[in-house]
Amino acid sequence: MSAPEWRHLKVSKADGVMEVTLHSKYGPLVWNGRAGYEFTTFFDSLHADTDTKVLILTGTGDQFCAESVTFDFNKMRWRDVWAGEQKMLGRLLDLNIIVIAALNGPVHFHPEVPLLADIVLACPEAEIAELGHFPRDMVPGDGAQLILANLIGASRTNYFYLTHQRIAAEEARRLGLVHEILPRDALLDRARALARGLAEKPAAVLAYTKAALRLRDRRHFHQDLSHSMALEGLAMYAAGMSGPEA
Repeated sequence: MSAPEWRHLKVSKADGVMEVTLHSKYGPLVWNGRAGYEFTTFFDSLHADTDTKVLILTGTGDQFCAESVTFDFNKMRWRDVWAGEQKMLGRLLDLNIIVIAALNGPVHFHPEVPLLADIVLACPEAEIAELGHFPRDMVPGDGAQLILANLIGASRTNYFYLTHQRIAAEEARRLGLVHEILPRDALLDRARALARGLAEKPAAVLAYTKAALRLRDRRHFHQDLSHSMALEGLAMYAAGMSGPEA
């Protein structure tokens, strides 16, 4: 898929830095199946991109991703959902380029995507939540729970999910989910400055540094994600999901 075909990704590239702005019809991103497919295809393409050293991910307007469509899983084959989520996060986690997330506002759906970045910047209005699963009576098995447990610990992650918690920017920084807080209009300037500095490093140094820093994260993630996605699907089946060959 080439850049002109993206419906949810605005992509630019210069001097080893790729910048991706998430959007839906050029407004804030509304997560849907197409967005997930584009993320997966895009991350997959980066594995063959030898020119990109740093990736910046940001959102549009005052939201990173605060809305999502409601999926009708009775019309979806769970085998495809199970495989698709693993592929999307697996491709992102296995990237050996540096990823910077610039949270220009709330991220309420798929927070695991920006939280897998190596550097996370946020504006004061940003907050982190996961409203796509437990608040909708779905098992949180899509990987966000694994990323959060790795970052803030199992006990705090349990509380986060069971109480539908929203973590504000300052608290997110205290917990280590966010590394810097800047005014929204300064966010991209800081991300770009960091990216330019990193892109001056030799590509091999960046790639092997990223691999070294991610050794523990990658060790069991794929197996755990497969299992937790299976649990999510099992709960849907128990609730009467009857998708084709679920």
